[in-house]
Amino acid sequence: MTVPSADPTLPLAVRIPATALLDSAGFDTAGLAAAAKALDTAGVRWLVLGDDHASGPDALALAAWLAPQTENLVLVPEVPVTHSEPFHVATSTATLDHDSHGRGGWSPTVQTSGATARLIGRRPAAEAPAAWAEAVAVDEVVTALWHSWDRDAEIRDLETARFLDRDRVHYVDYTGTDSVGEEWTVKGPSIVPQPPQGDLPTLVTVDSGEAAESAIRAAAAFADIVVASSDAFRAGLTAPVVEARDSTFLVRVPVTGAGPNRAELAALVTALRTEDVTVHGVLLDVPDLGDVEAIAARVADS
Repeated sequence: MTVPSADPTLPLAVRIPATALLDSAGFDTAGLAAAAKALDTAGVRWLVLGDDHASGPDALALAAWLAPQTENLVLVPEVPVTHSEPFHVATSTATLDHDSHGRGGWSPTVQTSGATARLIGRRPAAEAPAAWAEAVAVDEVVTALWHSWDRDAEIRDLETARFLDRDRVHYVDYTGTDSVGEEWTVKGPSIVPQPPQGDLPTLVTVDSGEAAESAIRAAAAFADIVVASSDAFRAGLTAPVVEARDSTFLVRVPVTGAGPNRAELAALVTALRTEDVTVHGVLLDVPDLGDVEAIAARVADS
């Protein structure tokens, strides 16, 4: 048997769910910081921070906190959009990109449970198709707000006491429909200058099941990175995104312990690829924060 060689260019992501960040003493900040630094050193490209809008800390705030503690890692918080204000999503994600000097990303997620709707209290629970349709609208207005400041809008002119050039800041007036059919509006411009990247990379996870088709339609509209299971790839669920966008496709692999090395992950990707299936890399879904450093060491050594 030939052992596959390691591919140092294989795109790798690691996802840590919200529940993994909590221990018996509360929120494990030291463990998260150590895990992020280990992944950064190991050459992992993306760190996805889970956020279920209920059980754990706010992933966007955590990503901003990790920004000055990492150097190369792209920080991708999950952002629950069904019950969040789009203007706040735009300003928070832009701030993350500034904090990280252009290493921010975001992963919009939808919430369809009655429990989450009751927790927030803004609107009733939504069905997946309507929630993902709203996510597309949220992405549109968030992008518009990111670009409501030109890149050179800040002039910081001491002689005229002007911080910005008003002609380089643009008004946004957006009307959308939420997941329960109510109209909402967002008016700009943003209160945060344009992110260093201009557009932050957007990650969408597609799960097999009833919501998959709705998620795929949204991914085809705006996803730069698409995450799906090997079964979803084999079933052709990601094909509409391949036709619509030049996205990066990652296969989701649940991992406990040290997990597979980089060569074994490359072999998995190669085995999935066919004329009809496009896969570029792997997302390791790690339910135990304590395993992350061992995973990083294994990926770095292979």
